Amino acid sequence: LKTPPSPAPPPPHSTQSTRDTAGGSSPLCIDSPRSRNLGLALRPRRRAPTAPLRAQGGLVQKWNAVRAEVATELEAEEEAAHEERRPRSLLDLEEEKRARLAEWETTLSSEEVAANSNFAPIKGDWRARVASRGKRV
Repeated sequence: LKTPPSPAPPPPHSTQSTRDTAGGSSPLCIDSPRSRNLGLALRPRRRAPTAPLRAQGGLVQKWNAVRAEVATELEAEEEAAHEERRPRSLLDLEEEKRARLAEWETTLSSEEVAANSNFAPIKGDWRARVASRGKRV
């Protein structure tokens, strides 16, 4: 049986300080674990070719146009929401409240009203009764 060949000896350590290596994970650092294990020599890496600048410019313009369109839509929505939140006169608010109450009353059936004591009309002056109970206690 043949024994596997021994791995290549690690390259000698550089004179570069460990502070410059930023944790030793840089592909250009001789002290990195990757270069020690693989016996790599120090050489710069080439970047992958990118798309031409004109094509990138077109994409950037498209994204900027979409971003501007979305921004205008959001502004329009905020303005509409602000109009809804704008304070109105008390008379308008009371009128809307009465309209909602009238609509709700039409949805109730007479059986529901008869079965629920909360819908029974109050007889007499309830404020006077509450005040007299408060005096007793």
